[in-house]
Amino acid sequence: MSPAVVAPCACVVLVGTLVFGSAAGGAQMAHRIRGSVNAVSGAAVPDAQVRAEAIAGFRGEQFAGQKHFDATSNAKGEWTMLGLTSGVWVFEASAPGHLPQVFVLTIELVSRKPISAIGSALRWQLPFTLEPAAGRATLEGAASAAHAGDLTTAVTRIGIATGEASTVEELIAAGELALMTRQNGLAEAVFGQALEKVPQHPRALVGLASAALMQLNWDVASTRFWTARDLVARDLRPALAAVISDLQQVTQ
Repeated sequence: MSPAVVAPCACVVLVGTLVFGSAAGGAQMAHRIRGSVNAVSGAAVPDAQVRAEAIAGFRGEQFAGQKHFDATSNAKGEWTMLGLTSGVWVFEASAPGHLPQVFVLTIELVSRKPISAIGSALRWQLPFTLEPAAGRATLEGAASAAHAGDLTTAVTRIGIATGEASTVEELIAAGELALMTRQNGLAEAVFGQALEKVPQHPRALVGLASAALMQLNWDVASTRFWTARDLVARDLRPALAAVISDLQQVTQ
């Protein structure tokens, strides 16, 4: 089965490239992003739900256009989204029996107009690695509450899950749930706890970078992504390198 493709509305097809109208800045390139969802064991996770939400547009401006996209991973754990435009995006992957993973990344933050009519596939892919939910009822409950829009319950359970007895993996999962609920300060604190247990933990560093990017703090986010880039798994490095490049340009 091929990866699911989410097609945006109100689009015009031009030789394989989707171009969106924007009240703020004219036509925008609509990008295709591919990725995968795997368990920590390495096994593919089929039928995982992958979500993307824009929280800022070109160079951090107010976003204009379709800001929510969804996809489902196929039997190989692969997924595709089509239609994302320039901006800052929150990506989430979740599946039954697993805890969600969350990234905040940029997509062509400083380039919103089409540069060719060849295609719009991004040069990097986004791999998710999901932790098991078994034995982590509080975190699983926080995730369920977050998906249901019950932010009060989600944040309360995140707080309960971050006690001294929590493992570094549980703290990181709690931090990513804080990102999911857009609780930047809580996310910063929880990822900090994780780094106290395991300094230079790559996933905690990416979480801290994501929290800074969610606040549009370009300099801090760039520094943190730079620190994390060479520590993360090889298949995630191109995505972080693209974000670092964007952030270096936006601050010039």
